[in-house]
Amino acid sequence: MKRWVGPVAIFFSVVCLLILCLYDMQKSSSPGEASQKHEEAGWSLAKQAVSHQEVNGTNLEPADSKAASVPSPDGSKSDCVFGITQVILRTEPGADQAQVGVLEKNEKADRLSQEAGQWDKIRLEDGTEGFVPNALLTTWLPVDGQMDIVHIVDEQEPAPPAVDSEYFAILAPARATVDQARAWAESKGATETFLGLAEVYWSISPSVGVDPAVAYAQSAKETNFGKFTGVLDETYKNPCGMKRTETGKPEDSDDFIAEAHKRFDSWEDGISAHVDHLALYAGAAGYPKEGTLDPRHFESLFGRCPTVESLGGNWAPSEDYGVSLRGYVEAMMGF
Repeated sequence: MKRWVGPVAIFFSVVCLLILCLYDMQKSSSPGEASQKHEEAGWSLAKQAVSHQEVNGTNLEPADSKAASVPSPDGSKSDCVFGITQVILRTEPGADQAQVGVLEKNEKADRLSQEAGQWDKIRLEDGTEGFVPNALLTTWLPVDGQMDIVHIVDEQEPAPPAVDSEYFAILAPARATVDQARAWAESKGATETFLGLAEVYWSISPSVGVDPAVAYAQSAKETNFGKFTGVLDETYKNPCGMKRTETGKPEDSDDFIAEAHKRFDSWEDGISAHVDHLALYAGAAGYPKEGTLDPRHFESLFGRCPTVESLGGNWAPSEDYGVSLRGYVEAMMGF
């Protein structure tokens, strides 16, 4: 009998060891944990911020070609989005609403709804929910079974200023009414022509997401409220001092030569070009766009200035240009 004790003990030891191994394998490959690891790997890839190119031999698909729907933490379906820049979450749509959180640049969030035009409701990974301007979001798309990222800003590029209560986003609902704009401009001695342009700005700007108060205030700054005390006059119908398309000739880049600036056929054309140029700078969805009247619609300008303040040193050489322009908008809001 004793001669069987040793082999039996070894046999049961081996069986126990196999059971433990199988238990560990089953635990490590459970659907929940495997899904979590896959998701974490995907978000890690998103942080690498790749743009339009091939990833692992798979062609990327444009972000706006279809919606990307992914499971959120509670199992419901939602759109996966990332922040183009740091952006503040608000309790309700509107830059004047209370802050509830921050979506960092290239951070992943779930888009819950698009209930308010230019504002989307999103949920951060910690569960915080709030509203952000949709122009400051971007999406990834799974292509050919792989998770690929598109339209993410290169992390090596300098990040634009945060779009929060300290800054004025260019892509935003109107901060003032057309009546406020006219009253403000009239108080500054604006011409009748310039007063009439307010309704045109409030008609065109919202269609592309640009705050018409910002565009109208910039036109006031550039034209001295329609008095055109610089090198241009009213016949140019150029509301923002826009230059012609660069030709390489010195005279086409000279601020002090009228012929270097674009002459438009109508005020509507001039304002449309102005608004398109602002939308391009701010990184609006659908830009750069074909068929624009903007003569300087260069792709390199896309997303360079998401805020009014960041226009300084970009739209104009002066670093204080954007801060001064914000002052115009704030003055308008007071009427």
